[in-house]
Amino acid sequence: MGPNSLHMSAAQEPKTESIAPPVTPPAQQAPPTLLKPGDVLGGCVVESFIARGGMGELYRARKANLECAVALKVLLPELLSQESVLSRFLREAKLAANLSHPSIVRVYDIGQERGLYYIVMEFVEGRDLRDLVMKDGALPFRTAFRIARQIADALEYAHRRGIVHRDVKPANILVSADGSAKLTDLGLARAARQDSEVTVAGEILGTPLFMSPEQCRGEPIDGRSDLYSLGATLYMMLSGSPPFRGDSTPIIIQKVLNERPQPLKSLVPEIPEKAAAIVQRLMAKHPGARYQSGRELVADINELLIGKLSFTRESKPAAAVAAPSSEASGFSWPLVFLLFAIALVLLGYGLWPKQLTSLPFPRNPPEKTAPAGKGVGTASRRRRGPSAAATGPRRGRGPGAQRTSRWIPRFPEVQERGGDPPLHPPGRSEQPPAPHFGAPLPQRHGG
Repeated sequence: MGPNSLHMSAAQEPKTESIAPPVTPPAQQAPPTLLKPGDVLGGCVVESFIARGGMGELYRARKANLECAVALKVLLPELLSQESVLSRFLREAKLAANLSHPSIVRVYDIGQERGLYYIVMEFVEGRDLRDLVMKDGALPFRTAFRIARQIADALEYAHRRGIVHRDVKPANILVSADGSAKLTDLGLARAARQDSEVTVAGEILGTPLFMSPEQCRGEPIDGRSDLYSLGATLYMMLSGSPPFRGDSTPIIIQKVLNERPQPLKSLVPEIPEKAAAIVQRLMAKHPGARYQSGRELVADINELLIGKLSFTRESKPAAAVAAPSSEASGFSWPLVFLLFAIALVLLGYGLWPKQLTSLPFPRNPPEKTAPAGKGVGTASRRRRGPSAAATGPRRGRGPGAQRTSRWIPRFPEVQERGGDPPLHPPGRSEQPPAPHFGAPLPQRHGG
């Protein structure tokens, strides 16, 4: 068999394709962590790794003397050479250690051990707001405003102590299963008197997506900048996306400075007008047009959640306007009771208007003094019995005081005749007159 036949036989053989196993790319292994479960640092036993951030790693641990779970934050060793990063890390611990508020994560301890700087903080069982919105979508407006109310109260507490957070964003807000929210990560916070230092090595501190315009420009900021960041966070909670988007940091900063976010009502039509107005005021470009304090914001949120200032589309505004509640109309029952009590007092002292106290009987006419020797009824009164001193006590002061007349209605016929008024009105003459108590008793004879 020649070479041609060998070649033909080889060519006529069926081709068998070799199926190579699929090439699986090597799994991206997580970078090695600084600590492992069971390691001890600062008196805390590490239980599990939580997350890694730009400044350090976060672990769940258990501190022996506290007998509870704590969060252990460890600064990355490669950042120790940067003095600014280390100062920010230590500043967070010192500022948070001096704050005690239900909506601020507490700091228990700070230290350095084996070349590692660490912070022992309160452990919050829950998720951060960014993870919550990115995975579950936009929140119901009541849930979002309840979270915002807690953070606004925490910011008011910090601002009163001269502390500006500078980095309020969804990733720094932890939400537990029961709906309680806590503000964390005070690494960028500074005292208001030290606010002139805004940048480090030409780098803007903070997250541009949630930074205020004045913070983007590198100007001195105060608590109103934190309120803007809270408004941008609230915008994301309600709509499911941040107020501005961009491919790079300069583009985002340019939009924050010069553009307005898309109206919230166009994205979420079912939210009340008042809810959209609160967010719009929080995100005003000029600080003077925003809420001036967290307390002012909390008051408006309370009114929104109570329902005094707005109605949702599911409710019936016409019926609500037709029959407003006493709370919505500002009706005050205590004020009504007070006015009623004052009216009773004035009526008792005779100070009420005359048209309300007029009686069917004329008032007492002025006393007429009879001329000497012509007293009307004087003799008859002397014949009736004992003197006036014996019939009753005198009114007035001193033995010679004149007897003051009581206020009793007088009738015209009695005034003409003189004498005491009858006990019954003139229309009932068929009733016998009552006996006069000043008349002498009949004398008994032959006794």
